[in-house]
Amino acid sequence: MSDELQMAKDMANIAAPFTKAIVDTWVKPKLEKLIKRRKLDSKLISHAFTNQFEEYLNRSYKKHYFINTLVFQNRQKALEDLYVPLTITASHDKKKKYKIDKYRDDLIAEYRRVLITDTAGMGKSTMMKRLFLYAIRENRGIPVLIELRKLKESHDILDEIYNELDSIDNQDFDEDFVLSLIKRGDFIFFLDGYDEIPVSEKEAVTNSLQDFISKAEENLFVLTSRPDSAIASFGGFQEFNINNFVNEEAFDLIRKYDQGGEISKELIAKLQDKKFENVHEFLTNPLLVSLLYKAYDYKAKIPLKMHVYYRQVFDALFESHDLAKGGAFARDKRSGLDIDDFHKVMKRLGFITLVMGIEYSKDDIIKKIAEARSYLPNINFKESDFLNDLVGAVPLFNKEGNFYKWNHKSLQEYFAAQFICNDSKEKQANILTRMSKSKNGSRYWNTLALCYDIDYKTFRQVVVYDFVRKFISYYEAHSIKAQRMDNEKDNYDRIGLTFTTLFEFAIPGKVHRTVPACGEERFIDDINLEISFGDESLKYTRPKRMAETGYEFALWRSEYFFLADFLSTRLKDLMYDEQIKWPSIEPHQAMEDVLEVFSSIQKENVRQLNERRLAFFARHFPIPIYEKCKLLKMNIESELQDDLLDDSIISEL
Repeated sequence: MSDELQMAKDMANIAAPFTKAIVDTWVKPKLEKLIKRRKLDSKLISHAFTNQFEEYLNRSYKKHYFINTLVFQNRQKALEDLYVPLTITASHDKKKKYKIDKYRDDLIAEYRRVLITDTAGMGKSTMMKRLFLYAIRENRGIPVLIELRKLKESHDILDEIYNELDSIDNQDFDEDFVLSLIKRGDFIFFLDGYDEIPVSEKEAVTNSLQDFISKAEENLFVLTSRPDSAIASFGGFQEFNINNFVNEEAFDLIRKYDQGGEISKELIAKLQDKKFENVHEFLTNPLLVSLLYKAYDYKAKIPLKMHVYYRQVFDALFESHDLAKGGAFARDKRSGLDIDDFHKVMKRLGFITLVMGIEYSKDDIIKKIAEARSYLPNINFKESDFLNDLVGAVPLFNKEGNFYKWNHKSLQEYFAAQFICNDSKEKQANILTRMSKSKNGSRYWNTLALCYDIDYKTFRQVVVYDFVRKFISYYEAHSIKAQRMDNEKDNYDRIGLTFTTLFEFAIPGKVHRTVPACGEERFIDDINLEISFGDESLKYTRPKRMAETGYEFALWRSEYFFLADFLSTRLKDLMYDEQIKWPSIEPHQAMEDVLEVFSSIQKENVRQLNERRLAFFARHFPIPIYEKCKLLKMNIESELQDDLLDDSIISEL
């Protein structure tokens, strides 16, 4: 018997007592009450339902106990053997930290609605699986883990819950009973990957989720996402962020992958050398740590840039040997493509699927592979053979049931970035501009980060130049009006804040209004706003309005909102991070404080209003530094002038 089969058999024995305890504690008592109320055959119904729940819990326990990793070529490994406990910190109070090495009642039961946001590769999905397993082992409720990318307008969260709970033989599954149990509470819903919902489905799925959460309010919810502007609509959730790995945690993960072997010792020794200090920022991210191990295992060399990481990992996957078969058994590629042609197809495939999400039916992915091939007339292969390679010889995809998905979203983003920077030619500038100014800009964070890394010169001359030029114009147009304010920093904050964000407040029954720059009030009736200044203008969009504590409020986000956030992590000297805490104050009180100074914007209370804005929305607002932007603008214009001189020389050849 193989190790995997033996492990699966062991899992059935291990999970059984845990799952039975959950059914006895959380399902049977409520089931009996429901049966009495409906006057049904208690023995028949109770037996069928308890069997179904035990079957669901056993099946789910085994499913989430194992994980597929790039490091092990999609061979299943026990999650607990590779998991290094992550720590999360409350965004509203940096002193509140929770290490996820057990089920945290003081986190989940305390807040009831927990939102965990962080960037690519920080381990959100792995953490959710671990919490799911902890919930079963510690008998904390009825856990249900939903991968949100599977939701659509035609397949909402209730459909997916029924899917998860239903047994394979579909014997008399009563959806009304499940709905009644949910309404009564005791479920723990782990909702993973809000950012992975396809853009075309986002609004419908968001509305469905909000409706479900409001109706199932007696239950507990944990939601994960990369930063996403639409996540603000989940106003009742308390946000937490995942702490970066410290070096020793990264080294621990490397040792787990190598099972304490010689490769990990050698790699860790090199990483401790001072000449590799610039690589340490990659050690803060669990995914990048695993990619580093995979890349180093393939070629004993430490990549110094993120896109080089991904290329080295791709090379390792393409040229890897199946050690389990002994010797140097190379996996055959049914597509017949060499490594460079395979990479070319993947670049195009990554780009054309970027807005589709990461999971597809077989028909959909075959169509996209055919579309990618159509742009590469000199490369010939069968789509079905290429798909076979993607889940076998070059495991960039996983096959889950009838669906195919990228092994990790960041792989899709790497190939898309390679296409944008190397293959899109004259369209590159337009693509970068549209992604960086998109209302879904946060969705492209990692892709833009890779583009920044691959072709910084173009990124600087297109994206950064447009940003600093626009801010300088905005600042100069408004600074004259704002000079009446005594405190220069109040003045500066006000201009900087309104460059990216406008704030709208209203008491029910009164007109909604917002304050654009420097104390001017305007009445707003639409979801789009354009503010003119000098010969230019700035566009703002208002997301769906949110209601809380009897007030209504909304953030208007300018076309530069996301980009300011992004650049603050790349060009740290270009802006400062304004983050004002408003301790021990309830949201409704913060709103009243805002409204108190809202109607009369004078120089003496501009600072007060700025503080309350920031405090109420509990997040940071990066503000560009005018003098730094002017200097950077001059430097980029000098570069552009040099490029024009080069063009004139080329034209004479």
